[in-house]
Amino acid sequence: MSVRLPQERERSMAWFALHARLAFLTLTLLPACAEAQRDAANSSVAPLGDARSILVSARPAIDQTVKAPVEELVLQFSPPASLIEVTVTGPEGSMPMMISPVGEAENYSLPLPSLGPGAYKVQWRASSGGAFHAGSFGFTVE
Repeated sequence: MSVRLPQERERSMAWFALHARLAFLTLTLLPACAEAQRDAANSSVAPLGDARSILVSARPAIDQTVKAPVEELVLQFSPPASLIEVTVTGPEGSMPMMISPVGEAENYSLPLPSLGPGAYKVQWRASSGGAFHAGSFGFTVE
């Protein structure tokens, strides 16, 4: 028979309490995470070009070739949307854009550093009426 010292007993009780909390959290959070993943999979995320896409136009236009320099990106949404994230990727790498929340708007004008020649891809995420939307498009600067 072994005799436990008070310190060992306290450590053992703390260890047990920690594992009990972790087990409780696992059992309560995992179903919630699974439900959130299911909801995300069923949410209305419409790719650009899909009939449900809320991005109706852009400047530079989708798949357009334009002359350098390009200093502005204009996005028009219908219905009005709250723009969450925009990233422009090109020859110099990825440029995440800083978005200031303004509520839901039809038009967004985002300044760009003078884009030089190359192929660019714009990825965006927005919400409208409580539904999330996302899409991407490309353009070329010559």
